[in-house]
Amino acid sequence: GVITAQVIHGISGIVLKVAMPSLVLMMVQKDGGQALKVEFMRIALFSFLWLSAGLVIVFFLFKNKMAADRGAAFAGLSALPNVGYMGLPIIQAVYGDLGAVYLAAAVVGLNCTIYLTLEILMTGRLPKLSSLAGNIGLILSLLALVSFMMDLRLPMPFSALVSQLGGLTTPLSMLLAGARLMDFRLPALKDKELWLAVFVRLLALPLAGFALFRLLGFEGVPLGVITLACSMPAAVSTQMYAEREKKDALFAATGVSLGTILCLASIPLVLLITGLGS
Repeated sequence: GVITAQVIHGISGIVLKVAMPSLVLMMVQKDGGQALKVEFMRIALFSFLWLSAGLVIVFFLFKNKMAADRGAAFAGLSALPNVGYMGLPIIQAVYGDLGAVYLAAAVVGLNCTIYLTLEILMTGRLPKLSSLAGNIGLILSLLALVSFMMDLRLPMPFSALVSQLGGLTTPLSMLLAGARLMDFRLPALKDKELWLAVFVRLLALPLAGFALFRLLGFEGVPLGVITLACSMPAAVSTQMYAEREKKDALFAATGVSLGTILCLASIPLVLLITGLGS
């Protein structure tokens, strides 16, 4: 009885407005040359466009085929990968510090998608200029982009603060996922919409993204990073928005957890199909 509905709602707000944006700001506190900055901006821009396009396409393809409180959650589960705290250890292990820098660009693109496109689909309305100005997550994500491009570095006390706040992302997100799974029942695995969302997230969109980014001229480490980033299981932010907007949060939480388990098989499969693992 400790983690009540009110506590879950409050923790969701902390992760969305404080922890996740701080994680991105922490990841870009690195030096980079001009070529790295160009690639960083390119990855951030195309990540935002690809993820937003996938989110909108999936939403409008399936929204009339499922319950009203599930459409946006289904789109989020299908289109938005857990680029941040799940992608970082995997990509850093494969591509080192350079991979982590490029991943930060993908995280900026993802966060802009979450705080703009997902927000619109979840709330059902366009955000007002005043609400965008007060969107801390969006502001800090854009600040992270600007700070990297202009070589701005936070002073030590602020850098330590951002690092500590960003470190909250993983434990709080896992706490929320576990809290929601208390309501999980095995019959939920019979839900065809759940399996469809997981299939689209783990295989369909990563492979389509790989083909698209190759056509756009991505190669080498940037192509590997953006493909691996898109192969991650669903972002927990979908569950958090579902909690906040009174959507089907249990469906979102189940999809996040199921995808997290199945990605142990799907990520090697994507690497095998694309040839990135060779």
